[in-house]
Amino acid sequence: ETGLNGQVVHRNTIANMIYSPWFIVSYFSKMMTLLPGDVIMTGTPGSVAIREGDVAECRIDGFEALRNPVIREA
Repeated sequence: ETGLNGQVVHRNTIANMIYSPWFIVSYFSKMMTLLPGDVIMTGTPGSVAIREGDVAECRIDGFEALRNPVIREA
């Protein structure tokens, strides 16, 4: 799931992915060393406008949500 300010804005399942997570991890591990805690972001269908002050979230069942505040760099 992709969340924005505590609301789900996109939801999908692994079954709908073009490439399986196993293939993706294998592919990238041939080019670089993957370490515990590394994140491979594959994106999600659709888009939503984000603004400074928003909180974007990535949610995967069984894991704690990854929350990122949206800030504007000077």
